[in-house]
Amino acid sequence: MFQYIKHIVGLIEKAAGQQEDKIQTLAERIAESIGAGGVLHAFGTGHSHMLCEELFHRSGGLVPVNAIVDINLTQWGSVNPSLLERMPGYAKLILAAHDLRAGEVLLVISNSGINPVTVEVAQEAKERGLFVAALTSAEAYRDVPSRHPSGLKLSDVAELVIDTGVPKGDGVVEVDPKLPKVGPASTVVTAALINAVLVETVNRLVAAGFEPPIFISGNVGGDEHNDVLMKRYADRIPVYYKIMTTRKPSRGG
Repeated sequence: MFQYIKHIVGLIEKAAGQQEDKIQTLAERIAESIGAGGVLHAFGTGHSHMLCEELFHRSGGLVPVNAIVDINLTQWGSVNPSLLERMPGYAKLILAAHDLRAGEVLLVISNSGINPVTVEVAQEAKERGLFVAALTSAEAYRDVPSRHPSGLKLSDVAELVIDTGVPKGDGVVEVDPKLPKVGPASTVVTAALINAVLVETVNRLVAAGFEPPIFISGNVGGDEHNDVLMKRYADRIPVYYKIMTTRKPSRGG
């Protein structure tokens, strides 16, 4: 147990130290976009979709966050997600359902960064004028070929790449030399780095004199506060209408 915790803390501290300049740059771009009325977008497939949810509708997190989550790119969909994320052309269908605007920021989260849908989401967003940042384990997959027809990886397409430093295979603890390592690191390390980016983003918004739109937990009386903020962004993030309306008790007979 403590081996795992030690490895995770070490990876987070190493990544934060080595990627500090990039974290600061990314926070500055997000702060500029939100300060101008923009929305932060996030995309991930497989387990990386959890990092999009980590950013979305979260107490202590920012309100103007659009999680681009396609259930069919997770194990809970109706098709094989491993096959779908390797299919060229699918990214355009995903992004067609979202309001992406030039000057905004898109975070593309992928531990490997080698599958077509991830690469093409980044390409399509750049073509639309968004600033594309990637969170990926560049070193672990340096020698793994891309599955995209162009041979490009996410790290080749993104304008800014934050390397999580997660080791190849994801597991960090060796229980038995005859067994694969256990204790996956990618989700928890990436979550820590993403939240560090958002903390720095809020810091920059405050320094610029902009009141940051931050969620407050509904369990400590934040519903009214949150509704005001969600209404502000509901034209960009329609799911906020659903959240606001389904939370309120029915008045019907």
